[in-house]
Amino acid sequence: MPGAVQRLLAALGFLSRFPLAVEATPDLLARSLGYFPAAGFVLGAVALFPVWLGLWAAQPAVQGALYVALLAWFTRGLHWDGLADVCDAAGSGAHGERFYAILKDSRLGAFGALGLAFGLLLATCATAACLRMADWLPLLLAPVVGRCLPAIMLWQGPVRAGQGLGRMLLPGATGMQAAFQLGVALVCLLLLSPVRALAGIVLMTVGTSSLLRLARREEGLNGDFLGAGIIWGELSVLLAGCLE
Repeated sequence: MPGAVQRLLAALGFLSRFPLAVEATPDLLARSLGYFPAAGFVLGAVALFPVWLGLWAAQPAVQGALYVALLAWFTRGLHWDGLADVCDAAGSGAHGERFYAILKDSRLGAFGALGLAFGLLLATCATAACLRMADWLPLLLAPVVGRCLPAIMLWQGPVRAGQGLGRMLLPGATGMQAAFQLGVALVCLLLLSPVRALAGIVLMTVGTSSLLRLARREEGLNGDFLGAGIIWGELSVLLAGCLE
């Protein structure tokens, strides 16, 4: 199997529930980081399938909810779980090891529930607004931009010590890879319109910077931070895309 195809399949298998027969070794997963945006494009296209079929065409709110639900289902809710965990830990006011104990707690707290609820509500409303304007492009590009952010965040670091997801992907997060994926994200935003691109860049920068500042304060980011970054990248595109 060609290396590029193998890395794309590894990225899809890692980021989604697609049953792809690729042995995901740590080295292959690190090298697949460069194919995360392509995997995001596939996920966006699949989540848009009911819209392309014209199902519930007169009900953009239903289509929007279905798009968000399908994207969450195909990704096993992994990134939303990361967002909820980060919200719980950040909202607790804890620091150091106590912060990470809350982050890794499987129970959902009040701050995590609020972050999850408002995030899903924003994503659904923004998606429905794009559909009311008959503009599918933000919905196709949002998962792409979201999956550009892990490489950028890993390169900026720092990554928490240990055997977590962040440490496993770190070898693939070179400066060149981060610059390439930043370029991909910017091109995707510029395809929307200059005004929407500016709004998306501001939103993406504010959210990513906030996550990185929190990670530096707490001695490193991990997979939950990367999941939260993916969700924030998607929200940045959807919110910018629904601007008039």
